[in-house]
Amino acid sequence: MDCLEWQSTLMARVARKVKDKRVLKLIRRYLSAGMMEGGLVSPRTQGTPQGGPLSPLLSNILLDDLDRELEKRGHCFCRYADDCNVYVQTDCPCCDRSWHFSTGELRALAVL
Repeated sequence: MDCLEWQSTLMARVARKVKDKRVLKLIRRYLSAGMMEGGLVSPRTQGTPQGGPLSPLLSNILLDDLDRELEKRGHCFCRYADDCNVYVQTDCPCCDRSWHFSTGELRALAVL
């Protein structure tokens, strides 16, 4: 999730799940905290801090709608945080539609 532009997409999805404005403010501050590069702190303009405890939770919130749609379509998939594998039959006519839907959703979320 290091390429995600969280300012709009991620925080909108988080706000759907989290109603406490204090928690939302804390998450926004966590995401906008600078990062250390070469001994200097530089501002973070995109992405989420990797390896932190919040990253898997934010991934799960962001990708929840995709999970529900894949389940609705009857696909088997396995996802932990932002690591995902989707398994479909190669001769299934709906596979192309599901592939295009999934990649379109991920592009819309700015994670592809």
